[in-house]
Amino acid sequence: MSEPLLLGIDLGTTAIKVGVFGVEGRVLAERQAPTPTVWDGPGSAHHDAEALWEAVAGLLGGLEPEHTHSLAAIGISSFGEAGTLVNPAGQATVPVLAWFDPRPKSVFGQITELMPVSAWRDRTGLLPDPNYGLCKLLWLKEHYPEAFPRARWLSVADWIAFKLTGSVQMGPTQASRTLALDLREGRWLEEPLQALGLLGVLPALRQPGQEVGKVSGEAARVTGLPPGLPLLETGHDQPLAAVGVGALGPGTWVNSCGTAEVLFAVFEGGGLEQALAASRVAIGAYALEGRFYAMASLRASGAAWDWFVRLAAGVHPVSHEQLLELAGAVPFGSEGVRFLPYLRRQSDDPAEVEPAGGVFAGLRETHHLGHLARAVLEGLSFETWRLLQSLKPAAGDPRPPIRAVGGATRNPLWMQTKADLLGADLETYRSPHAAAWGAAWLAGHHLGLVPQVRPQVQERFSPGGEDRRGLLEAYGRVLERQILAEGKG
Repeated sequence: MSEPLLLGIDLGTTAIKVGVFGVEGRVLAERQAPTPTVWDGPGSAHHDAEALWEAVAGLLGGLEPEHTHSLAAIGISSFGEAGTLVNPAGQATVPVLAWFDPRPKSVFGQITELMPVSAWRDRTGLLPDPNYGLCKLLWLKEHYPEAFPRARWLSVADWIAFKLTGSVQMGPTQASRTLALDLREGRWLEEPLQALGLLGVLPALRQPGQEVGKVSGEAARVTGLPPGLPLLETGHDQPLAAVGVGALGPGTWVNSCGTAEVLFAVFEGGGLEQALAASRVAIGAYALEGRFYAMASLRASGAAWDWFVRLAAGVHPVSHEQLLELAGAVPFGSEGVRFLPYLRRQSDDPAEVEPAGGVFAGLRETHHLGHLARAVLEGLSFETWRLLQSLKPAAGDPRPPIRAVGGATRNPLWMQTKADLLGADLETYRSPHAAAWGAAWLAGHHLGLVPQVRPQVQERFSPGGEDRRGLLEAYGRVLERQILAEGKG
């Protein structure tokens, strides 16, 4: 009898990926394509829901029959916050505002006028922000009122699930990104939704382990998947990527390093009240029953490094590899150069005071491009250390190692710098598809098909004994001086 295979689908900001995995995580097939995106202006973008489905269907249709015929289950991951409205005829009737699209700021006042920030935080685990799904719904209601009667809001992962199975539902991890989920009771916030004219728009909630549905005959015809194949997971990419690198139990931490950066910690349900009371970081329902997560983000991490690489190449012809070589030749501490990476607002906490822009400090005529490059990596790593401090009150100390995933893990100097400043071991992994594998693993887990996740370690970075405390204190002083100077101005 052949080994049962698992299918993972991940819709990311820049790319859509599908992978066929063995139950131990071995990658048997993988395909990807750019995420169809329409740019509407500086920082504003949307996706066409049908274009997203066509891209997924095209990738699935290119899988080999020897793989699709052995599939036992499907899991789907996608970016959070974004979604579309689906009418009773099964049509998507509004654009999918990108998760980062700023346009819902125009309706954000309706949220803060309805309840105090503290009440939203206490009930949903989130600090109100225009990015969340509830704000997107309010904006769409203002601009597409005709789309709302009898419609249901589906996250992007749940939209693809609907196209595959016809099921209209949402799981806990995507529901946690709407600002409309009562974390304690596991239900939608009916009173605020009614006050905002959105009662009944959100779909039924699915609990971990419940089947989403089975691949329909029509979806099978379009994708080449077997009809009747069970779909057992849809979710937000951050928690599903955490699952993909084995962050299943309390005390496990994940550092997701991409365009933005996230520190993510898992804890048991018994710690929910402490987490809500002790911090202002995002708290959400995890993909495993009875567990929650705490999450803190930098809105520009890899984006800040990419900015510096482009800037350096524009001034002096230098490749990315040469830049890292120059930075690696500079001692820890960058010989006094400091970089504050506030090229855009970094924190998800609206109450946190930040500098108005990025800053290089401590420059001398003896410094060169390598000092600046090293300082950028140290400044970003200092911000990761600050994220760790913000998460500790909610989730306790991390149980080593911290599991690092994302494109930045291919930058060994950055990973070593981060380990040095965090004072903790970091591990990177060989599989580049953590979210797709996490979704697939959960689907197999719900069926009882898969063992514990054992990610293949690529490299382990341990603190090197440098003067970590001295550099952290130096950065703290620079940050404080910059905020004070701007306040006086």
